[in-house]
Amino acid sequence: DGTDVLSTRYEAGLTGSAPVGPVGLYTRVAVGEKYKSGSDGFSYYSVEPGVTVPVTAFPGVSASLGYRYQDAFGSGHSDETRTWRSKVSFDINKTSTVYLGYDSQRGDSDANITKVGYIHRF
Repeated sequence: DGTDVLSTRYEAGLTGSAPVGPVGLYTRVAVGEKYKSGSDGFSYYSVEPGVTVPVTAFPGVSASLGYRYQDAFGSGHSDETRTWRSKVSFDINKTSTVYLGYDSQRGDSDANITKVGYIHRF
């Protein structure tokens, strides 16, 4: 955005899921700390409900769509965002997944984000 400001987030979250017919519903809740160059860090939270659908033509592949709401605890920090998240995942095995995703984030910060990731379940 031309401001030359760097930021870093550290976040921990829990995801619960349940099958409902042929789809899965999930909700992720998280808390974290955001650090921005030139200022003190602050705490934030996020809540993300969503749906996951298996792509039956390709075993181990699923598609998901979620909506994340994120905001800072307390006032005085501009960190409220609303994000539509889509993702296509491939299960390598029961505990490991790779994915390609896209986020459309709007609010106090606007961004369109393409993601490649790895998830390990315990």
